[in-house]
Amino acid sequence: MCLARVVNIVLLRQNRKYERLLQDYHKVLLQAACRSRLNTPPQ
Repeated sequence: MCLARVVNIVLLRQNRKYERLLQDYHKVLLQAACRSRLNTPPQ
C-alpha cells in the first residue's frame, strides 16, 4: 500500500492527466482491502 502511494506521487508529478486514473486505482485497492478485512474472521 505504501509502495503504491509512492508510485502514485511519482506519476502525478510526471503527468497530471493520470490523476483520475490513479484515484480510481486507489479506490479499487481500498475496496479490496476492506473486503479482505471483512472476509477474514477476527482473531
